[in-house]
Parts: sequence; structure tokens; C-alpha cells
Amino acid sequence: MLASSRSLPPSYSITNQQQHGNEPTEESPFRYDSPFEGPFREELIAEIYKGRDLLVYYEYILLGTFLLIVVAHWTNKLLWYIRNKQRNPGLPIYNRNENSTEESLISEDTGASSSETDPLLGNRQHSMFKRIYYRTMAFFMFQPEGKGMENYGVTMMLIVYELMTIFFALYQIRFWIILAFRLGLLATINIPLMYVLGAKHSPLSYLTGWSYEQVNVFHRLCGAICFFLVIPHLIIFACYFRFDYLLTHLWSVAGIIAGIAFIAIGFSSSLKFRESFYELFYVVHIVGFLVSIPAVYLHYPTARPYAVAAGLSVLYDRLTRLLLDYRIMKCIIRPASGETVIMDIPFSPGPKDGTGGFFGRPFAWTTGQHIYITVIGCGTFESHPYTIASTMKCSKYLRLIIRARDGFSRRLLELAESKHGLDENEPVQQWCILHGPYGVHPPEMPSSASPPRNNTKLILVAGGAGVAFTYPLYQEYHLANKLLESQTKLVGQSSPSKFDINFLWVLPHSSFSEWLVEHGETVVDTTKMDIWATREKGRPDINQLILGYISKANGVSSSEDHCWVAACGPDPLLREVRNAVANLRGQGMSNVHYYAERFGW
Repeated sequence: MLASSRSLPPSYSITNQQQHGNEPTEESPFRYDSPFEGPFREELIAEIYKGRDLLVYYEYILLGTFLLIVVAHWTNKLLWYIRNKQRNPGLPIYNRNENSTEESLISEDTGASSSETDPLLGNRQHSMFKRIYYRTMAFFMFQPEGKGMENYGVTMMLIVYELMTIFFALYQIRFWIILAFRLGLLATINIPLMYVLGAKHSPLSYLTGWSYEQVNVFHRLCGAICFFLVIPHLIIFACYFRFDYLLTHLWSVAGIIAGIAFIAIGFSSSLKFRESFYELFYVVHIVGFLVSIPAVYLHYPTARPYAVAAGLSVLYDRLTRLLLDYRIMKCIIRPASGETVIMDIPFSPGPKDGTGGFFGRPFAWTTGQHIYITVIGCGTFESHPYTIASTMKCSKYLRLIIRARDGFSRRLLELAESKHGLDENEPVQQWCILHGPYGVHPPEMPSSASPPRNNTKLILVAGGAGVAFTYPLYQEYHLANKLLESQTKLVGQSSPSKFDINFLWVLPHSSFSEWLVEHGETVVDTTKMDIWATREKGRPDINQLILGYISKANGVSSSEDHCWVAACGPDPLLREVRNAVANLRGQGMSNVHYYAERFGW
């Protein structure tokens, strides 16, 4: 904690020696009169200690917020488990999936029946309190237009975080030099949090149920806070201290290096820079944390525990990736319609249901996860994230759908077209380095390994290459329905509830979907697959389409019925889907859930 460290700045130690006649070894480090001399000397020292003690409460608030999130997550898991236990009085025909909190629906007691004409989510009368609650939750979920905008709930959390930081930065500040110390300490506190939130491997996912991409927005904000705290910290100290002193002492040189590293990371993290120069953004981040963490450690004793915490987080993340995630494999690339590259990595399911990779390590993934890919000979020193567009249960390949834009993806398409054009019967093979998989199965959605207990509606919405996320889900849930039918026939029971699935794929032209057949993809039942070509039909009314899917659902409306809407695609499409669900929840349809897989890094 900051309060446990009572060391003072080196500059104060020098001026203190001067005042007491102890023959200092060098002249005053300040440009003008030392702020630690004169009538405000004792007051400045007291303010430094007071600021450190104050920021302990800042740490307590951050830690308390994290603990509340952890408690809420595990309480929800426990309640979900208890509800599922209570709903299943009979004995399951097959065992519950060990990785899921949901048990099998099929039991020896299946006396429940339902109407097949009522809508899934019918009209309900609610009290005024519930109406206010539903509309408030819908407001928090609503996402306004604008590039990079988050929903109102996340935006309010970010604003509270920013305002709290500003409050602690400026509270009872009367001297510029004290503000500089306060800003530096606040940035130091946020450094380990920034790296933990950005790590792909950390206890955070297990404790909160959030994958690293879901907390990426908080990682970016934390980085932005460090960026805006470091700049005035450097400026104020540059105004107080002589340049020759700052450039000849370890603590100040280390601080300058750390500050420059954080500023470079901050500038390169802007949305426009990431989209235009992703490779440079990635290099700046790697070099930045390699330089900044040791520099922060050497900058000042108070910062050392935080630098160690940040360093351990990065070290654990990188070592785990190196030892468990990296594999060298051969991939097959083919050009497809719509300036798309299909990349297939063959695998043979073995004892552990995984591919044979580097050092023979098995490779397994779950639907919704993604990997980072490097193609040797086509951006050998670049690594790019792509959602895995296949499921291990329905495909012979780990498949990636790569839409050609600029940089790596454009070069990969040109490579595939040039080599594929030489001999169309000969597959184009390249060595690749992949690491992952990362992410989790959408936590808001039911497991396909456990049949639904009641009416369960699934609406999968994809935009363009976002089908890489939704189509494997579509395959898995259809496969679950088929297995459910075959098992109920074996035991002579009537067919229980199944997953009611609708699939919407919005893309520029219908020909862009031809790769499903062209490249040997296992196509499941297409009766509930809607392919919406915008060049032929115009922009879809997402709100009406989702409402139509729900109104067509069979089953009785009850508190046990649920509808999950999962989407992946460009931000404008995700915003429309989110707001459509928010409108439904505002009308009292609280059992409509939403999950989004966003394009980004």
C-alpha cells in the first residue's frame, strides 16, 4: 500500500541537506528556488504523505468493486445451479456435462406439456415498479450511434471510473508539485490493473466469468487514464527541474523513459491508428511494456510493488501462451467469392479430441473462440486474430474466414489467388503459427451438450464475416436436436423440448455464401436460415425481424422460457441487434438475453 512507504523525493533529500548545512554533493536540482524551502516546507511534506494516504482509499474502491463483481458472478452461478436442480425431479437418461451448470432435460418423469400455438414471450401485465425496472435496464443496454460508442450501462461505468480518478487527482491540491506527485502515484496504481485487464491468461476470467475481449474496453480506458495522468506529471516536473539534472540521474531518466513508452502506447491505441497500422500498434505495445515496467520499477521506490505486480502479470500471460498456446501447423488456403480467403487447418480427432500440433500437443476449441494466426511467407512477423468458423463436432477442419481488407489479409488473398490459379486441383499449403484458442463459449447462452428444459429460442445474427461465429453455433445446436431425437426414440419417449433456432446472415450479395458448398462445409438444415443480401433487398429492419422470429416460436409463455440472441459483425449491425433486444426487455420481456462477438483486437 502507498501508506506503508514513507520515502520522500530525492530532490527533497538534497534540499534538506542544503538547509541543514550538510554539504550536499551537488547543486539544487530545481530551475528556480526549491519548493521545499521557505515557509511552505513542512506543509509540502505533509501534503505528500497525505496524498499517499488518500490514494489508499482509491485502491480500496477498485478492489471492492472487483470483489462485488466476483461475488455477483458466483452468486448467479450458484442460483442457476440450484434452479436447475429443482426443475429436474426425475433421473436423467444421460449424464450432465461436467463443464456446464445445466443438467440434462431428459428424465423418466416428463409430464410437462405445452401449447404449440402461443408465442414464446406473450403479453404480460406488470406492476409500475417492474415497468420502471425493465425500462431502466433497457436504457442501460441501449447503445447510441457513433463509432466506438458503448452501451449506456458500460458508458456510465467508464464515466464513474474517470470521475473518481479526477476527484482523487485534484482533491485538496494547492501546489503544482503536489499535483505532479499525485498524478504519478495514480498512474502507478493503474498500471498493474491495465496489464491484468489486457492479459489473455489471468485469474480474471475464472473469477468474474468475463473473457479478456469482454473487458477490453476497460483495459483501453485504464490505458487512457495512465496516458492522461503521465503527460501532466512529466510536464510539471520538467517545469520544476533542470534538464541537465533530469538527464543525469537514474530515477528521473527511468521516469522519462516510462513516460515516453506510455505516451507512445497511448497514441498508437487510438481506433484509427489500430485500424490503419495494426502491425505497428502491436509492435509498440510489445516494446512499450518491455521498456515501461522496468523503468517504472527504477523510477521510484513507491512504484516498485506495482511494477512487480504488472511484470508478474505480463510474465505469466506470455509464458502461458508460449508453453500452451503456440503451435506450428500446415494450413490450406483457398480464395472464395466476396474477396474472401478460406483457411483450413486439418486435424484428426484423437484421444483428447484435438489436432496434432507443435511438439504433438493436442489442440481443441469450443464454439465462439478465436485464434491468432501468422502465415510464414505472408507477414511472418505479424499475428492477427480470427474467430474459428467451424466446430469440432461437425467439421474436419479448423476453419477461418478471412475477409480481404488491407495489409495482411489482402496479401493473403493475393497469395491464394496466385497459387490457386496455377493448379486448381492442387491445394495451396502454407506453414502457419497459431496461438490460442482464446475466449469462452458465450456464457449467456445454454450449452448444446444439455437439452433445454423449457422453450428455448436461439436467434443467431451475422454480418459478413461474422458468420464465422454464428454458423458453428447453428451447427452445434442442430446437432444437439438430432441427438436428442435419436435418444428419445431409443427409449420410446415423446420428443421433449428442443432448441428452436433461427439464423440470419446479412451480407452484400447472396453469392458470398457459396463457400459453404464450394469448400465442403457440412450444411445443416437450411429451413430456418435467412440470407439477406443487401444489394438485392436493401438494409434489413433488424428490430422487426427479431420480433418476428420470437412471435413465431412455439411454446407456452412462462417465466421458464428463454430467448438468446447472439450476434457477430460490424458495429452498426451489432448496435441494431442490441437495441432491438433492449426494446423487448423494456417491454417486460426480461427473458430475452443478448451476446455479441465484436470485430476488433
